Amino acid sequence: MDELKLVWWNTALSPAASTEPSEDEYAFVCRTIEYFIKDQCADFIALCEINDDAYDYICSVCKFDGYRFVSGVNKVGQTNFDLMYIINVSKVDDFAFENVVYVKNNRTKKIAQKIAIKVCGFEVPLVIFASHWPSKIRGGENGNDRYEYAMNLQVEAHDVFKNSKDGTPYVILMGDYNDDPFSACIFDGLMATRDRELVLKRDELLYNPYWRIMSDLPHYERVMGSYYYKSGALTRWHVFDQVIFSKAFLQNGDWIYCDGSTLIMDIPAMTDVVLSSKHKFDHMPLSVRIKRDM
Repeated sequence: MDELKLVWWNTALSPAASTEPSEDEYAFVCRTIEYFIKDQCADFIALCEINDDAYDYICSVCKFDGYRFVSGVNKVGQTNFDLMYIINVSKVDDFAFENVVYVKNNRTKKIAQKIAIKVCGFEVPLVIFASHWPSKIRGGENGNDRYEYAMNLQVEAHDVFKNSKDGTPYVILMGDYNDDPFSACIFDGLMATRDRELVLKRDELLYNPYWRIMSDLPHYERVMGSYYYKSGALTRWHVFDQVIFSKAFLQNGDWIYCDGSTLIMDIPAMTDVVLSSKHKFDHMPLSVRIKRDM
């Protein structure tokens, strides 16, 4: 086993204010999951905007040999984690998660779910922090809540590879952060930069390859980000969904980040749906690869 493929997708099945998904919408999500598994050979899939009903439906319809489904849906304070995971058991032989929260003014804030996975044949675990942060509408236009989320997540991530007795240098952050890579909460609060050389020199920095989406795409590309805001006045594309890496993935070691990762999947059928005003889907899936450093 020389490679691990990770996928993130905001399904739009259960946003904070939503009607019950239709059968067609459920079917679209299930076809997309099938694409992740059969066409993309994904090993770890994180889905957000999932509730108990959506999880139950997906489990009842999406049956794939060798894959395990895990619900991360649970209530914390007055909010809910809305995540689920799909794992290739031929490559991942252990999986556990815990909620990461903080309390402010008697309100619980959901920072992430901290997932520890043991990859077959490797003693050193991988730790993944999966997040779905509030939008600017719900979290405030100035992003103060998300900045505090970012600082808390930064502390949690660094605690794993610097201070924990059972820690690992291999830490991945993935999620819908509802902010672009250049935003204060991601760039400053989370300390996630595009500068690989600085990441290698400074322990507190994280590497964010999703800056590349902001500048490297040719003008004729239909997909210019991960989130499409259909009513955008100045821009409709944003890079709200990102996967971010600790510096160990840039060094010689057990695992390295694959620079040739797709980052954002341009699936024609999905792109048509996301661009259409007739559908609720508004996020493109992410795909990254890490490989064994031989």
